[in-house]
Amino acid sequence: MDKNYLTLILTLKCNLACHFCPVKKKNVSLDFKTAKRAVDFFLSLKGKRKTIKLFGGEPLLEFDLLKKIVIYAKLKARDLKKQINFILPTNGIILDNEKLYFLRDQEIELVLSAHHLKNINKNILGHLAHFPRICLNMDILPKKVGILFPEFVRFYQKGFLKFNLLPAYYTVWSNKEVETLDRQLEKVGNFFCQHPEIHFANMDLIGEIPLYNSCYTVDPQGNIFSSNIILSKHFEKFKSLVLLGSVKDQNIKERTKTSLKQLVKNKLNKRILNSTFKVDHILNQFIEILENRRSIKRADIKVGYSCNNHCRFCVQGRKREVLPDMTTEEVKKILKKARKKCRGIVFTGGEPTIRKDILELADYAKSLGFERIQVQTNGRMFAYKKFCREAIKAGVNEFGLALHGHIPELQNYLTCSESFDETIQGFINLKELGQPIYTNTVITKSNYRHLPELAHLFVSLKVDQFQFAFVHPLGSAQDNFFSVVPRMSLVVPYVKRGLDIGIEKGLKVMTEAIPYCLMRGYEQYIAERLIPSTEIYELDLKMEFDQIRPSLAKIKGSNCIQCRYNHICEGTWREYPEKFSFSEFIPIT
Repeated sequence: MDKNYLTLILTLKCNLACHFCPVKKKNVSLDFKTAKRAVDFFLSLKGKRKTIKLFGGEPLLEFDLLKKIVIYAKLKARDLKKQINFILPTNGIILDNEKLYFLRDQEIELVLSAHHLKNINKNILGHLAHFPRICLNMDILPKKVGILFPEFVRFYQKGFLKFNLLPAYYTVWSNKEVETLDRQLEKVGNFFCQHPEIHFANMDLIGEIPLYNSCYTVDPQGNIFSSNIILSKHFEKFKSLVLLGSVKDQNIKERTKTSLKQLVKNKLNKRILNSTFKVDHILNQFIEILENRRSIKRADIKVGYSCNNHCRFCVQGRKREVLPDMTTEEVKKILKKARKKCRGIVFTGGEPTIRKDILELADYAKSLGFERIQVQTNGRMFAYKKFCREAIKAGVNEFGLALHGHIPELQNYLTCSESFDETIQGFINLKELGQPIYTNTVITKSNYRHLPELAHLFVSLKVDQFQFAFVHPLGSAQDNFFSVVPRMSLVVPYVKRGLDIGIEKGLKVMTEAIPYCLMRGYEQYIAERLIPSTEIYELDLKMEFDQIRPSLAKIKGSNCIQCRYNHICEGTWREYPEKFSFSEFIPIT
């Protein structure tokens, strides 16, 4: 629960009765004495930066109370040497100059409903887009989801730069409407990347369940709850289950025994529940894509091709036999060059952890200010806990471990080495040390039927994310094509079953290098949508991965132009249809 965030419900009255609003309206309001107690309780908690959301109903119906609360909370925060921010969601219809001037002078963030802009006084509306702190709530209704992108662009052209996207949760969306939402968000995302001045409030506050936040919430009677879910007409009956106490009572519980997510799962109609979490997952994936695209550009350095495995499917093939590894100075030179544009670094190969200087290189990357330092590895060196600790101390903060078999016989066969026990121990050691693990499995002819068993293993190992990547038929995989590369259409059912296991357990899951037409129903788990902008350094070459991957490494068939996913799908590895043709890839029209 976010203890630096308070939702203070000023009133449950409203001047409108919107059919999509989840709040149950009542003719009750907060009194100033109770409000002061709520503020006192909230500011007494640890933390220097506090945020109060002044909520309703329509909070501007209690404007005099709102002014008193803001002034009192600011004076109290000043005495306690704390910073305080205010957020005011409103339909904006009763805004006038007096209210607008007060909100501006007190630096309160105004959250307006896009649905009601047409009803706001025109003189006021002319000032709003350029109000110092303003966010536009865009309610997305299933029947009108097809106009999301043009509406978004229209509001941007009016001057709005901060948005909060709110799909209608706790209602039923058809599969077609969910697919339309996905496509519309893709367009919004592409527009966002061309306009760095845009911000999405969705990035700032994520709750345990869709729409509602896990934060202290005080109602007009002074009761304190662990979530603003109590505002909902759908969940009013949950009030006693998320009650922490009262601002009039000093014995306030730290937390409730009941998980909000479990509550919703147990109490909500299953059809509505499935629809809600499907829509929410698409929105979360969209936000993750935006964060990856904007926040972290990374450099991928292939430090050499030496390796302690000899994988039958290795894309590097015989390079280790003919090409030398980079020297320490060569890698450091690249790190210094990459830091001018990149905030993340990935050491890969070959197997980077068998280099004697890998810890020195990680430490150097940390000294240059790289925020994310990842090692892509077969994990065998991490079987030694001392090495794990040294890598963490040197600055490695992301671990990309590869595992291709769920049992020793399969893993060892594919890697041509006794790797299983060491790799598994690497997983165990890193999780015991509290490190994030993002694992990758190359899908081959030998292991694709066992992807569900691998997924169960990843769940038991407590990984943070797993990915199934279709084998790239280059290097050793090209030499052993028909013993290594399976038909994609045979692979997909096992991929989906494996993803389902991770999804059910709340893990991040992805699949790579399988076209959209084969992943119907699982489009939101396609990794190419999430891969951040990456510079690859290999030998004397520097390449932009997100440019060469779709243009050089992959290919589409002539029929792909008919597919609804043609604008975002990269197709298949170029070498695959040379052997198997394009017959498996049927456009979705």
